[in-house]
Amino acid sequence: MLKKLFMLTTLTLTLGAAACDDTGRALENEAKEEAAAAERAADRAEQKAKEEAAAAKRAAERAAEKAARAADEAAEDTKQAVDDVDKAVAEEIAEDD
Repeated sequence: MLKKLFMLTTLTLTLGAAACDDTGRALENEAKEEAAAAERAADRAEQKAKEEAAAAKRAAERAAEKAARAADEAAEDTKQAVDDVDKAVAEEIAEDD
């Protein structure tokens, strides 16, 4: 009787250990899957950040080019205005002579 009780207890413990082992493996696999999913999400976020940074850089370059063109145009307009004033002054001086 004691031998049967011992065998039954051993069988119960063995089945319990196997169930724990299966549960442990399942939890480990689930954790690995979640880690892989998190890594993929991080990779996507990094790629998106790179794309947004590149877009911001292109926008800044376009704005700088536009500002440079506007500055060149303003300088040309100023030069033209100075030339016009110089011409007008020269004409006034010529008329006074």
